[in-house]
Amino acid sequence: MSDMDYEKIEQYLSGDMPETERTAFEAALAADPALASELQLYKTIQDELSIQVQQQEEQNALQQTLTEAGKKYFTTATQPAKVVSMGNRKIWYSALAAAAAIALFFIIRPMLSKSIMSNDQLYQQYAQAEPLDLEKRGTAADSVLIKMKTLYNSKDYAAALKLAPEAIAADPADISLKLALAHCYTETGNYTAAIPLLDSIAGGQSVYKYQALFYKALTYLKQDKKADCIHTLESIPADAVTYKDAQSLMGKLK
Repeated sequence: MSDMDYEKIEQYLSGDMPETERTAFEAALAADPALASELQLYKTIQDELSIQVQQQEEQNALQQTLTEAGKKYFTTATQPAKVVSMGNRKIWYSALAAAAAIALFFIIRPMLSKSIMSNDQLYQQYAQAEPLDLEKRGTAADSVLIKMKTLYNSKDYAAALKLAPEAIAADPADISLKLALAHCYTETGNYTAAIPLLDSIAGGQSVYKYQALFYKALTYLKQDKKADCIHTLESIPADAVTYKDAQSLMGKLK
């Protein structure tokens, strides 16, 4: 995430973003799960700060915390005072308090990113299977293959699983079908079938070997086997296409 992204998040949440930019930003949120996650984290922090400010007994302690954070991370304050509406109340934040709030965001963001999402939510975020290529051919076997791929691409994993063995028999050299079968096993809770199949793909030399390792880690995650998940993620090398996702997921689990 760049500083520009955080500036846009702040503009969006404060209602200061122009309508044309807002439309484009909302489209970016829909297309980028990482940006949407950061927006939710930022909003969570704003909500927490609002609750603290509204509680009169804790207001002085909060102000002291923000001031100390501001002094640590910012040497000058050049921004003018800002009004933030909270229900029927308006609370004036000085430039130092606003800067300190941003500093506090960067301090507690890593802790929130680890605790705000369950293992199941993390699985749903990272288990974005690539769609299978659809090829229009004419034989009966090809018809089964196309139907299985269509069901899989529509995320009807239970129905796709029923056709997967016949589809693989029609094209046994296609490793992507075996990877899809393993994903169907994971999605339908048949982990004992998913892991060996993923191991066989990861042990080969196809372009899907490291994707299979990542799917294996996700299969462990879906079972709440955090240690096994992290161990598998650590085995994915830096030149693998799934390396960045593996590092990102591992950072949220540790």
